[in-house]
Amino acid sequence: MKKLKLLLIVILGVLVFTGCNSKKTSITGTDFSKQVGGIVSLNNYSSHYGLAKQAYQTDNTEYKVLFVEGNTISDIKGMYIDEVKNVYAKAGIVEETSQDEGTNAVDKKYTKRTAAGKNWSSIEITTDISYYYLIYVDNTLLYLEGNNDKKDILVKVKDTINY
Repeated sequence: MKKLKLLLIVILGVLVFTGCNSKKTSITGTDFSKQVGGIVSLNNYSSHYGLAKQAYQTDNTEYKVLFVEGNTISDIKGMYIDEVKNVYAKAGIVEETSQDEGTNAVDKKYTKRTAAGKNWSSIEITTDISYYYLIYVDNTLLYLEGNNDKKDILVKVKDTINY
């Protein structure tokens, strides 16, 4: 567990200090709902997140789309770090390395892509079965999760809002 925490700190540190010239434009929860509402069915979950101005989530059993507009950037960065740990666990990646490809705990192949800029950081993991995408931009967070057969829908969501 200590290794994972240290690695996450190192990864975020490296991401912050390298390639940080690009900047993304964040959107509000209302804009997210308007732009993505035609792609997936969203429900307002703002009351479920104490740190959120607005939160929208799908109630779909085949995939998950979560968008949170937080009160502060610090809240969202903390949520991002927690969710990165959760994604590693769900993907079965026991001990994270700097490798972009590997084998997880149940001998399934995975690929991982990380990226960051001046006001954002993201991670994308694809296993033999599942797809995960997590990004924060300023005080917003987008989390996508689903089986690979739903990846096209999830990618369309993130592309629609340029995340």
